[in-house]
Amino acid sequence: MFCPKCSQQQPSDEVRFCPRCGFSLAGVAALVADNDVTAAGVDAARVPEQVAKRIGIRRGAKFTFFSLVFAPVFLGLCFMFDTPVFLFVPITLFLAGLLQMLYSVLFGEEILPVRSLSARRNLKAGRENPALDAPQFVPAPYFNSQRVNTSEIASPPSVTENTTKFLDKEV
Repeated sequence: MFCPKCSQQQPSDEVRFCPRCGFSLAGVAALVADNDVTAAGVDAARVPEQVAKRIGIRRGAKFTFFSLVFAPVFLGLCFMFDTPVFLFVPITLFLAGLLQMLYSVLFGEEILPVRSLSARRNLKAGRENPALDAPQFVPAPYFNSQRVNTSEIASPPSVTENTTKFLDKEV
């Protein structure tokens, strides 16, 4: 198989990304195998669109539900400590849930961008197959084919050499 973007031949059909340009080859393999144009883009079309209003209403309903679940606990605390202060928590949760549902109904957007199921499927597919093959070592080409004889390289002078020469001259 060849990469449709850079025409690099792939080492196997199980490679998910082109080693040269990084192009995703997951849909290309299905397209070539099935000889079908719709094979690569079907997942995005099948994803149901999530409605933001519904998500906001569910979030508000969860707040309301938890306030009703915790109300007996806080009511018991009110009787134990003989003060109604503890009822503030479930009442606040209940009102927050109602306001969240009301806000979602009145001002919620109709459609959220599609990102959920197809993106999750693509991420989960990477766990089974490695994204790239093992790296291959290719040595860099030499511009100068002559080897350097390191024994000919002069070693740097010592730090104390100049001082020693100076003292030898004075004596």
